[in-house]
Parts: sequence; C-alpha cells; structure tokens
Amino acid sequence: MADVIPPLARRFLRGEHAEIDPRLPALLEELRRVGATECWHKMSTFAEHLYDVYQILTLWGQDLTMRHFGLLHSAYSNSYVNLAVFKAEEDRPRVAELVGAECEALIYKFCVLQRHDLIYTQLLDKIPDGAPLEVPPDGVAALNIKTGEREAVDLYFLAQALVFTIADFSSQLFDWQDRMFENAEDGRLRYAGNQPQWLWPGEMKPGLWMHALSKMGALLASCNARLAAAGDARAVPLPPVFDRCSRVLSRADERAARDAYWRAVTELSGPARASEARDALCEAAARNPWIAEPHALLAQVALQRGDATAAEAEAREALRLFCEWGTAWDKRMSWPAWVAWTRAVLYRARAGKPWPEEPFGVLNYGMVE
Repeated sequence: MADVIPPLARRFLRGEHAEIDPRLPALLEELRRVGATECWHKMSTFAEHLYDVYQILTLWGQDLTMRHFGLLHSAYSNSYVNLAVFKAEEDRPRVAELVGAECEALIYKFCVLQRHDLIYTQLLDKIPDGAPLEVPPDGVAALNIKTGEREAVDLYFLAQALVFTIADFSSQLFDWQDRMFENAEDGRLRYAGNQPQWLWPGEMKPGLWMHALSKMGALLASCNARLAAAGDARAVPLPPVFDRCSRVLSRADERAARDAYWRAVTELSGPARASEARDALCEAAARNPWIAEPHALLAQVALQRGDATAAEAEAREALRLFCEWGTAWDKRMSWPAWVAWTRAVLYRARAGKPWPEEPFGVLNYGMVE
C-alpha cells in the first residue's frame, strides 16, 4: 500500500510530528497550553483547524515560514474570527520565539489586514466573469483594520495570502456556511447573505467553494508569473489542486457535481438503487474531477458488483486526490477516515477478496498492509 500514499502524507496519518517538523510537537503543545483545543471553529476546534491548515500547506510543499504561519494564522484574531489565543499587545515576542521573527511578522500582518477586502474587494470582485484571472502588476492596497488606513501589499505577500486562503477555506467550508451567507443560490462564495439562524452543523452537505478557490489558484499563478516577469526570484509553490492551479471549475459544474454526489449518498445509497448511485457518482466525478469522494464510493460500488480491477482504479484515484488536497471535501468524515476507508477497499480489491456477504464482514474492515 506504500505505493499509493506519499511518504509525507503517511507521516501525517501516523502522527509522526517530530519527523515532519522538529518544532511541530512544541508548537502543538503551545496551542494546547493557550486553550486552542477548547475553542470552537466552524467544524472542529481551533487547534484542529490550525493543524489541518498546517498539514495542507506542508503537503503542498510550502516553505517552513508559510507552514508555521498556517499553524498560527489567526492567533491574534483577525477580521473573520475572534480567536485571540495570543494577545498582540503582549505576546508578539513569545510568538516570535516560537516561529521566528519573519513568520511572526507575517502572522501579525495577516491578522491586521481586512481579509475580505484583500481577496474579494481588491481581486475577485474586480474581475468580470470570463475575464483573464490576473493580479494587478504592482500588487494592491489593503485595508488595515487597526489603523483604518490602506497599505501596499506586494505580489509576494499577495501570493502567500492566496495559497493560505485556498488551504484555509478548503479545510473548513461546508453547506452550513452556504446557508448562512446565501451562497447556495449562486455559488460565488462572496459571504454576502445574512441568514444567521441556520442550525449548526446542518446536513454537512459539501459546500460550494471550489469554484471560488479555483479562481484564487489562477490568481496565485498570476502572482508568480508577474514576479518572474519582474525579475523577482521569489515564488510560492503552486498547490497540486485544479491541475496545479491551471484550471477553473465553473459554478455550474461544481453545483451539478455536488448535487449528483449528494443524491447518491442520500436518496440512492441503498442496495436496491446501486446502479443509479453509480451513475450519479460517475456524473459527480466527471463534472468535478478534483473531488476524491465520488471515486472512493465508486470503488465500493465496483467491488460490490465483483469488478476488482475497476475498484482498484477508483480507489487509487481517490487516494491520489485525497493526498493532493490534504483535507476532505465531504466533511461528514475526517480526512484520515476517508483515506483509511479507501485504503481498506483498495486492499480488498488488490487481494481479490469479494465484498462481504454479511454486515459484520464490512465492520471487520480496517487492517491494511
């Protein structure tokens, strides 16, 4: 099974923190000490979210400064969340001691800039549908929420903000936020609606966030291109998702894929409608080729009908996508749980074992080699 799980992803699955990053155990302990493990954050605790963002950025090949920034990114609180586990007025020296002065300065800057203004007002909102996804050649002027003034943001920081935002949003968004912000209507992810009464966590249906993130990926690629054209050797590694940020997922395809998938796992999940479920999952995978979960379930469907070859192919594709993202799209289950389940199905397909004939046979799944 080692050939389908990259070594770095395997270290995360095994919790080998010191091997991933010698500083990581101490940083996680510090987050526990300041209470991040007790704070709520969207679909998990604050500490879990911070770790997830660190994991994603690490799997995407970001440098240590960016990875540590991801781990402490909202530690002083910011324009989106009130989670100041460190107080900027008192704790900046302590944070600099933990992650270094360069990283601490990045954390602080990101906490005082208005994130929505930076990513949406200054970038996405200014680009009409169908227009080239390019950043301004000289960067943008972002709003500082502490001073109320605008300050220049260069292309490299803009690239850092974009790759971080892709990781950050992908780790936490699901249908509950769509309901509150009325994103379910158009899938633009503009945080424009106002329906705060929706019960948490709702259905946990996958959210409509990939279209917006694929556009952010294109803007990230534009940052790197403009830096190179200006003779600046700095660049932010492009995440592997969306074909290394070269493709934009349309809103229509994202919605069609999500709706087909949700129909498969709700209305069609029983054995009497397995053929319909397979068709719906195939539609989901075709309309959005960057989600792993349809392939994971197609592997199960294939094994149930006795096609071990197809089951292996689907499971391998699911695992490839899971390891590219470092997070789950269907957040009803965690990333490690999805990976473990898919590996169990793959193991059974490779071993030539049919789908169990009794429920206890399925519950007996688990061990892989």
